[in-house]
Amino acid sequence: MERPNSSRLKHEEANYAFRLLVEAVSDYAVYMLDTDGFVSTWNKGAERSKGYTAQEAIGLPFSTFYTREDRMAGKPAQVMAAVRAQSKLETTGWRVRKDGSRFWARVVIEAIYDDDGVHLGFAKVTQDVTIQQKALDQLTRNLDAALSNMSQGLCFFDAEERVILANAPMAAFCRLPGPDPMPGMCFTDIMNAVIQQRAAELSAPLDRTCEEHRALIRTRKAGSLILKPREDYVLSVTHSPMPDGSWVMTIEDISERSRSQSQIAHMALHDALTDLPNRVMFRQRLDDALNHVRRGAMAAVLCLDLDRFKAVNDTLGHP
Repeated sequence: MERPNSSRLKHEEANYAFRLLVEAVSDYAVYMLDTDGFVSTWNKGAERSKGYTAQEAIGLPFSTFYTREDRMAGKPAQVMAAVRAQSKLETTGWRVRKDGSRFWARVVIEAIYDDDGVHLGFAKVTQDVTIQQKALDQLTRNLDAALSNMSQGLCFFDAEERVILANAPMAAFCRLPGPDPMPGMCFTDIMNAVIQQRAAELSAPLDRTCEEHRALIRTRKAGSLILKPREDYVLSVTHSPMPDGSWVMTIEDISERSRSQSQIAHMALHDALTDLPNRVMFRQRLDDALNHVRRGAMAAVLCLDLDRFKAVNDTLGHP
């Protein structure tokens, strides 16, 4: 039979073991603040990340660990007010060590209450994530450089058709000074900027053009459409939808490629000397006409025989 105070002793032993565990943690600063925001406990992780011993840290206001700029802006008081209102707050930002150096911190602050609902203070956990943040910053810079040096314009739209991200070439397609003002613009705004500013008159109403692109996006499969704001200005627009309704749109100027393809097609169907249709085109046109005849249409073929044309061709038709 257990003694009456055995459960209380086990509870005290558990609390003691937990306190030892928290104090031994070295990768996280885990400590308590009293109800006024002053440090009341301090573990080895806090000493390691912030540089203060427990004797130095206990009694300090938690604002000590903020940058001078944040203290001047009233950030510590704002954080404390938010925790009191919400009971818990997660945030990131610069924090200051005892030697004045800074580190990027991920912070969780939570209000602590006893069984009777009496406010005891705040639990605070801080993790130094400077290395991870530097890696993320470098990745972001690399991504920005890659996006800015693409030949294609790129826009990332959310499910509400609003721009989340755009690169510098897309801003150039829209004739904007840069991509900064583009987040928040809607899909129709982008299409209008790309098409209407370059066309004397639209070959199709803007609403109809946008709806054709929306129809492609709704298929949930990547696909491309061709835009011709002018006869000499041809764009390839590709949409890559995401499962959540967002999508990536890229725009590429294929005007030169289109002109080259048209020139190659013309050369294949016309005589190099006279620029008149050649036998290949004649056969294609004849095949097309015969196909129409098979479907019930009528066709006529006119043959023109030129006397002594061989002599003309031999004299003028060869280099």
